[in-house]
Parts: sequence; structure tokens; C-alpha cells
Amino acid sequence: MMTIYKWENGGLKEASEFASSCWINLVDPTTTELEAVLTHSNVPRDFLTDPLDVGERPRFDYEDDASLIIVHVPRPDEDDGDSVAPYRTVPLGIILFGQSVITVCSAATPVTTAFLDQIRRVCPPSDTYRFAFRLLWHAGVLFLRYINEIHSRTATLEDELHESISNEALMKLFQIEKTLVYFTTSLKADTIALARANTARQLTLSEDDRDFLEDAMVEYQQALETATIHANILNGTL
Repeated sequence: MMTIYKWENGGLKEASEFASSCWINLVDPTTTELEAVLTHSNVPRDFLTDPLDVGERPRFDYEDDASLIIVHVPRPDEDDGDSVAPYRTVPLGIILFGQSVITVCSAATPVTTAFLDQIRRVCPPSDTYRFAFRLLWHAGVLFLRYINEIHSRTATLEDELHESISNEALMKLFQIEKTLVYFTTSLKADTIALARANTARQLTLSEDDRDFLEDAMVEYQQALETATIHANILNGTL
């Protein structure tokens, strides 16, 4: 699915055609949609296809005046709705070119929807760096929100185990531990990718832009530390 947003009258509005300045959001795009975006943007093809690989690692890349940041972002696992901790991570690509931004992901994620609600009247896509870094900040905040939810579920299960040890409760705790391992692994790679972008010579960042990037880095680092603490505590409990 492809959705195009233009900046009109101080806010983002959904549009039917590309513009010189717009946000193009791709979610599990079709070949036709990918070809249309390639024709419009002239960005390297792998910038659009690499984030669709669920095994793609977070990284920063620059080629042909286009920048790519791939991070892992959290999302609910809709295929496992009965799970005590139904969360996964998925690669999200953020491509900056000209005065536009492209986001591409293999699955729908709350990161872009929550970002759209918050940013709709704050920042135009033409302010590409700020736009991208605020999106990254929202992903870090979402990580923290899910980690806190996991912590609450863990506390409930531990209370149950104080009353009576059961295989079901233990298996749920093991599942939570696995989720936290996925989160910490993704967050470690994300922080490295953001640090790489922060020092990249190809990005000419203003002081304000760098502040926005560092704000995002702080959120990811805090999420990593929180997830690591909860994982260590849970490991000791098990």
C-alpha cells in the first residue's frame, strides 16, 4: 500500500499524486508502487527493497544524494493475539531525497500512524532531517511504552507464581524473556545505526537538526537500558 502526504495550509494532507515535497509511506508495497516511487525519486532501488527484508540489519547509507536509515521498530504481533507479550520488531527504512521523505516497511506499524497524528501540523516533509528524526523519536517512545507494558504483565505473572507455580505461567515468562531479547538486540543495532548517522559527513545538519537526532538517540538508549534491566531481572527470577 502506498500513501502520499503533501503539506498544505500548515498540515499534512493525503494526496493522490507525487509532488516535489511530500511524504511517501510504503507498507508492503506492490511492484507497481515500487516502480512508481523509483521513477519519481530516482533513489537507488535497494534503498526501497532492503527494508522489506525482515532480516535486514539497522544501518545508515548514502548514495546518489539520497540518505537511508534503517532501524528496527516495534509492532504488535497480530498473528499471536493471545500471547502474553505479542510484540515483534520489523525493519523500517527512512529515505531522504530532495525535499521529500520515503518510509518503507514490510508490515503496518504504529510508529508511522502515531507519528502522523503527532506531526500532522508540526513539520513539513521539506524539513527532511527534522521530519525523519522526529519519526525516529516516536519509534523510541513506542519501544519504551511496550517495554513498560511487558513489565506490568511480568509483575502480574510473578504474583500468580507466588500463589502457585504453574507451567503455563512459567512458559509465559519465558515468552516475555524472548521478547525482551528481541528488543534489546534490535535496540543495540538501532543505537549503532543512529550514531553512524550522527557522525556521517554526508549529512549537513544544523544545530537544531542535530538536537532532534540526539533526542531520538536518547530515547533509544533509554529503551535499551530499560529492556536490559527488565531482561536481567526476569532471567534471575526464572
